[in-house]
Amino acid sequence: HMIPNIVVDIGNSLIKWGRCVDHEVVERASLPADDPDAWQEQLEKWNLAGVLDWAVASVHPARREFLVKWLRNRCQRCLVVDRAAQLPLVVG
Repeated sequence: HMIPNIVVDIGNSLIKWGRCVDHEVVERASLPADDPDAWQEQLEKWNLAGVLDWAVASVHPARREFLVKWLRNRCQRCLVVDRAAQLPLVVG
C-alpha cells in the first residue's frame, strides 16, 4: 500500500500535481502536459529530491505513459491509477 508524495491528474491540456503531506494535498501546481523542463522546475521549486512515490491518473494514456517514463528514468516509484478499485474509497 503506497502513500504518495505526489498525486497527478493528467488531462488533455494540463498536468495537475499535488504535493502530499500526512495524507493531504498541501500544494498544487498546473503544468504543461508535454514539458519535462517545467516538471523538473516544479520539483526544484518544491525542493523535492530523492526517490518519491507518485500516484498518476489520466484521461490521456499517451501523456500518462510519457510522464511515467520520465519519472521512472529518474528512479521514481509510480502507481498508475487506471481503475477506481485501486483506491481505498468508501462509498456511503
